[in-house]
Amino acid sequence: MNFKYSFIFLFFIQLAIRYSNAKVTVDTICKNGKLIQMSNHFECLCSTGFVLKNENTCEPTVICDKLENKGKVCGEYAACVNQANAAPNVLRCECLAGFILSQGVCKPLKCNNFDCAAGKCIVDGVNPTCSCDIGKILQNGKCTGTGQTKCSLKCKAQEECKLQGKHYECVAKPQAPGTGGGAGTTPPTNGSFMNEMSIFSIIALFVMYIAVM
Repeated sequence: MNFKYSFIFLFFIQLAIRYSNAKVTVDTICKNGKLIQMSNHFECLCSTGFVLKNENTCEPTVICDKLENKGKVCGEYAACVNQANAAPNVLRCECLAGFILSQGVCKPLKCNNFDCAAGKCIVDGVNPTCSCDIGKILQNGKCTGTGQTKCSLKCKAQEECKLQGKHYECVAKPQAPGTGGGAGTTPPTNGSFMNEMSIFSIIALFVMYIAVM
């Protein structure tokens, strides 16, 4: 593969990586979790025992007590790494690159000391901003205003959008007496298929491009 093809190949790989870590939208399928909505953004809420590895992927959480767990997630946006100035087989849980430990959780570095009041700091593109709890809206850059946000989640036929604490999520509709349970429901998905197919499509486009050169 000459330099020209190598450059094009790297371009398509970067495009695939960028897509796989794209901003969470109303159409995102969360792997090992569910999509929830705050006032002005969507995010993935992981199933019990799972934590966020990236914005749309939850993986089982581990304890950094075995060398075999090196590189595995030990908290949201955190992984087991070799402990500095320690034996090679000693691991510790550290935040991923671009994140910093704040009040026991890993937050985006750009959100360090960024106060949102009734909400959370997120990075919108390159700049930090506040995403408010449902019932609060931005006022002078903080979640101090009072207001309502309409649910935009695309719930399934047997689900409805409900306010769950500070966010919206799709929950099963209550069943009428005597209707039974579970018949005809759609089986849950781990959410990775659509993202993998999209990445595959990008790679396929590269192969087709090379074939016609």
